[in-house]
Amino acid sequence: MAVPTRMYDYRYTVPSTVIVINENAFPNSTKSVSLPSSVIEMEGAFAQCDGMTHLSCFCEEPPVITDATFMANIFDKGATLYVPQGCLEAYQNAAGWR
Repeated sequence: MAVPTRMYDYRYTVPSTVIVINENAFPNSTKSVSLPSSVIEMEGAFAQCDGMTHLSCFCEEPPVITDATFMANIFDKGATLYVPQGCLEAYQNAAGWR
């Protein structure tokens, strides 16, 4: 999956039919993304998103990512990650999400 090149809204809701999100799928202008529970892998999907502020991930099991999935560490820069209730520990222990 790749986002349309002319994404003006800066917010994107990934369709529930998406399972894998490709490397560099989102442009630098992306501020907020909502991921459906269908996503299982997204290695490098946000590698260019240094201004991201919100990521809502409805996956109860953290999608497979690498340390290169996010630009620098967007969470150290103030981005907020929202995960399903009761799943925080799984994300804290998953590779790449720490």
